[in-house]
Amino acid sequence: MTVMVAFLFYDSPTALVLFPLILIGNGIRFVAKKIEERHGRIQIEFKEMLRSIAESLAAGYSVENAFTEAEQSLTDLFGEASVLRGDIHYLNNKVQMGEPVERQFMYLVKKYPLDEIRTFGELFLFCKKMGGDYTKNMKRLALRIDEGIAVKEEILGQIAEKQLELNIMSVVPFGIIFYMRITAGGFMDPLYGSAGGAALMSVCLCLYGGSMLLGRQMIRSSMEV
Repeated sequence: MTVMVAFLFYDSPTALVLFPLILIGNGIRFVAKKIEERHGRIQIEFKEMLRSIAESLAAGYSVENAFTEAEQSLTDLFGEASVLRGDIHYLNNKVQMGEPVERQFMYLVKKYPLDEIRTFGELFLFCKKMGGDYTKNMKRLALRIDEGIAVKEEILGQIAEKQLELNIMSVVPFGIIFYMRITAGGFMDPLYGSAGGAALMSVCLCLYGGSMLLGRQMIRSSMEV
């Protein structure tokens, strides 16, 4: 990317000094993308865990046994690559030692900063304190949050389409400049080899980078909503 910027915007190897800035910027993007992918994976596993819990409760299992079945379900669906399986295994071991399952679940709330997990944990404690038909309330809670996650996944699918469009649009300016360099090099010559041309191209590069940041921020805001 640095070579492309140096060639298309400045036509000078001196512009390769931008490499550290571009490296840092792409590094930040890479880390953010990996975090988003991990959160997405956790959300998928959590949804399957809730479905397993709801099915177990509907079959007459206790809440504690429902979490044991959920651990097995995560193992069957995701194997050793499961993110949540180890945490649910730890929870079940603590429950077997006499720890309340609803309090042990708060360990997941603290470890994974996802709204669905936090909401489930808080309402889990509330259902336990309220008493009544505890198992029935837990089943309703699991199904409701599962439905909410399904709706969120549909929204994320639509947002992914916008992200793809933005990625395609981000390549267009480079393609236009490259096309003009090849087909109308003389027209582009005044932009290279002079302080004024370098300043103008720098402004264009900054506008390009700013527009990309703005587009990604708009998409990120849509995800938060």
